[in-house]
Amino acid sequence: MTHWLHPVLPVCAAIACASLARAQQVLSLPLDRSPTVLSPRGDHVAGPGLSGGAGLWVPGGGWEELGGPGGAAIAVSNDGDVVLANGVGAGALWVRGIGWGSLGFVGGQRGMALSSDGRYVAAQSDPGGARPYLWDRQTGALTRFELPSGADRVEVSAVSLGAILSVGTAHFPSGVSRAAVWDAVGEATLVAPPGSTGSAVSENGEWGAGAIPSVSGTVPFRWNRSIGRIDLPPLGSTGGFATHAALKVSDDGALVIGNRAAAGAQPEGFAWTPVNGTQSFAAYLQSEGLGDVGAFTTVVSAAADGRRFLLGGGAPAAPARFFNVDAQVSSSYCGSGSVNSTGAAGAVYLLGANSPDLNGLFLRATGLPAGVAVLPLASRDAAILPLAGGSAGTLCLGGAIGRFPVSQGGPGGTLEVRVDLLQIPTAQGPVPGLSGQTWRFQCWYRDPSMGGSNFTDGTRVLLD
Repeated sequence: MTHWLHPVLPVCAAIACASLARAQQVLSLPLDRSPTVLSPRGDHVAGPGLSGGAGLWVPGGGWEELGGPGGAAIAVSNDGDVVLANGVGAGALWVRGIGWGSLGFVGGQRGMALSSDGRYVAAQSDPGGARPYLWDRQTGALTRFELPSGADRVEVSAVSLGAILSVGTAHFPSGVSRAAVWDAVGEATLVAPPGSTGSAVSENGEWGAGAIPSVSGTVPFRWNRSIGRIDLPPLGSTGGFATHAALKVSDDGALVIGNRAAAGAQPEGFAWTPVNGTQSFAAYLQSEGLGDVGAFTTVVSAAADGRRFLLGGGAPAAPARFFNVDAQVSSSYCGSGSVNSTGAAGAVYLLGANSPDLNGLFLRATGLPAGVAVLPLASRDAAILPLAGGSAGTLCLGGAIGRFPVSQGGPGGTLEVRVDLLQIPTAQGPVPGLSGQTWRFQCWYRDPSMGGSNFTDGTRVLLD
């Protein structure tokens, strides 16, 4: 490799690099299990087990068989220590260190919702029971959810931390439904007109969300005790009858996530924000610079901050996948990099999807001098070559080293560029990355105070 002294033009200016859509880590569950629910903050995933019960998975970690009564896991606590499931004929609760048990008392028939810390459980007490109860697992207290005036039964869909606010739907003898909320002592308030439903609550209990009827189906709404109900626009042109179901609302009420369903079409995820209104979930992620989800467009479950989520719809009968923005998918090697003129060492790592099929991988370099030209490099082979090319650092790549276009780092000493896994540069020209291959990357950058140039450490990734 020759000394890097030729003048360069920044192909990717600092602002342009910062605006690139960031890819996600995209994972399938072990043994292609189909996930059903994500914990409120997105750290744990529950789904069906191998033997008909439930299973628990930490993204990037191992699969834990829980056994149990079968049926679907409908909720998991933030710490992964509590799982709520509905088996054949009865709901059940799994608690780490204890195992499976009934929902508060023997008559518990069906689980409805779980608070994010796993303390509070909303459950139906008998088949067709009109008034579900709230079970405080810490004290053992049971609180009945109040029936709003004229209602003959209620469904509870979500319970906040501390049971400050629960959200659900009241049903009336006429067949009409109305969205309702309950406070910590179970007192009910109807919050939307006939035909509405309540389905989501923020973790802090400040906001609720649901859907209200419209001339072409239903549209989403959000609700706050101080402000009241705020109706949200539908996703695009309805083009006929379409319904919207809210799944999550953020603690500040500034993000509502759900699905839009129309006859003959696969449900499509949506996200509402005050800035962009109601968008498809894919468009929301792109507008926020959070990446591309490809054909996975149905929201199965999501963390309330919209940064970890389960998406389905990639192919008929395909299991949903776990998406995590900003997740690192590579590991460093070849030491920690050489100290540069900032007094620190430059580092490089990879974010996003390490699958050529998804082709959503990004390279990020940090700890660089401000605004310098950067040359990202790639190779299948490793090496340790100190002072390569007259630099002050160590080249960690060997073999047919490929060069990306020269880019300009930002004022904060960072760089982010896309890695096209269908055209990875090599000395012989671009080649497609293949599943099972290990690729290595490094950045060579200008560092005049250290003799002209320097290297980051190396990073490697196994393609899925």
